[in-house]
Amino acid sequence: QFTGLKDKNGKEIYEGDILEADSSYHIWGGDKLSNFIGVVKWDNDRTGYYCSFKDIHRSDFDTPHIEVIGNIYKNPELIK
Repeated sequence: QFTGLKDKNGKEIYEGDILEADSSYHIWGGDKLSNFIGVVKWDNDRTGYYCSFKDIHRSDFDTPHIEVIGNIYKNPELIK
């Protein structure tokens, strides 16, 4: 399913896509998520998409700092 969002290169982001945060991506408190790999998932309880970067789950992932690098179906090795 299309999330309605695009990455920093204008590529559409879909559920199951694997995303990488660039070095300028910050989270709460200023911590950086640089080079973190995350997977786009659907949350039934919140009825929305989120991206899971390690133990950090973001529903407001900042697309100008995110790049689609693959998906869980074609590139499962990227999330190991």
